[in-house]
Amino acid sequence: MNTTATNLSTVFVSDLHLQGASDPKTKAFLSFLDGRRGSISRLVIGGDLFDFWAGTNQVAISQYKSVLDKLKEFATDGVQIDYIEGNHDFYLGQYFRQTLPVNVIHDHTEMQIGNFHVYVAHGDQVNPKDHGYLFLRWFLRTPFTKFLLEVLPDRWVWKLSGTFSHVSRNYRNVPQSTIELFRNFARQKLETSPYDVVVLGHTHFPDQQIFHTQGQKKYYFNTGDWISHFTYLEHKSGVFSLKKFAFDTPLT
Repeated sequence: MNTTATNLSTVFVSDLHLQGASDPKTKAFLSFLDGRRGSISRLVIGGDLFDFWAGTNQVAISQYKSVLDKLKEFATDGVQIDYIEGNHDFYLGQYFRQTLPVNVIHDHTEMQIGNFHVYVAHGDQVNPKDHGYLFLRWFLRTPFTKFLLEVLPDRWVWKLSGTFSHVSRNYRNVPQSTIELFRNFARQKLETSPYDVVVLGHTHFPDQQIFHTQGQKKYYFNTGDWISHFTYLEHKSGVFSLKKFAFDTPLT
């Protein structure tokens, strides 16, 4: 990179739910990345980049080739890429670590961004009372499910993944109770742990809150989605900013 490290930024993005090569959001995301090439040092994908990815599926690799190639270009440029698995994308390890390469994180993580100690998670485990979903999440990650993904033809798995696309549409109107649940989760993390910032996704609702705790100003951000908001979080020059991507061509 020709840009000095002090001018580089860290970008957080999640919940794009890309649905293949023909999805207009795929083109928008590629444009987003092209516009930031050479200006970021770290890209944090907070889960659900794809509407479905499980294991090493050749059909998925073909459908998402343009995105995968772009991530590989960024990695080759020296950009650190962290990918936190979401509820639509899991078992990423082998392909993403060895081929791109990307740092795959199965659950939550913490990182130092400038002077900020940051907690990052997809957010699908925030609600402990969502027993139905938590059971499904557990089942999808059992050795039995992993075995099925390995033995079933890739084209079958890809077709079955189409049922997941309906789930993402349910987030257009997020209940206020869900928004408050995530805010309270973040507040508790900030009050009981040495974090300065909590970053979550999953709700598809972009959000930013300031909490005053332990005599300090602390922050919660939700990165929103790319279904209706096209938002992302950026840290640059010591400041976190929740931003919206503006593109020239409207989605169709």
